[in-house]
Amino acid sequence: DLPYLNIISDPIRKVVDRRQFFVCSLYNPTALYKNIEYSLTNGEKSLTKNSIATNHKKQSLLIDGTLRNFKEYDKINLANVTYDIIDSCAEWCLYYSNAYGGWDSLLVNGNVKKTDKINSQYYKQSYDNRTYQFGNTKYLNTITPSYVLYTDYFNDDEQSRLHHLLESTEVYLHNLNTNEFLPVNITNSSCEYTTFTNNGKKKWYNTINVDVAQEKLRK
Repeated sequence: DLPYLNIISDPIRKVVDRRQFFVCSLYNPTALYKNIEYSLTNGEKSLTKNSIATNHKKQSLLIDGTLRNFKEYDKINLANVTYDIIDSCAEWCLYYSNAYGGWDSLLVNGNVKKTDKINSQYYKQSYDNRTYQFGNTKYLNTITPSYVLYTDYFNDDEQSRLHHLLESTEVYLHNLNTNEFLPVNITNSSCEYTTFTNNGKKKWYNTINVDVAQEKLRK
């Protein structure tokens, strides 16, 4: 079943930073043509940004990178779903294809640590050990940048949708400060369905491990 009528996005949190791209996937399962209104609101104030046409059994992807231009609005309304717009201190955001084939995003509110994985290639040659010649010479480093992303605390409802991200095969990492985009592969080997009860009535956060899907060569 679709998570919402006409929408196949199912984000872990319906929260977006004003600096990021808002992504949402629309789908019309009926034979009837339908327009879906996309608007920004703030209390009684409302701004209709677009009216999106949906056709029978066709998917539409909404991508909006202009939220920073509308600072007077703090909510997104799309069909029967509402997102909060916030001004966070987060540096990174993940965009990912979910289990329904739609697109979602997640702000990374915890720490982020970058590491370069280095795979070196060598060749051997004759050398005079009375000199400083190399007998084993490194000629190529293949560098794969990786990131460890820490979330803030999750609740039971949010954790129940983490599988959409960890099991996704198409993920992008966005630096909200530099606007750098990186295609990444999630390397977590499991997805835990943690709850407050099965975690000993303690709060928890998640660790997401990613490798950048583009290697760098250094000779």
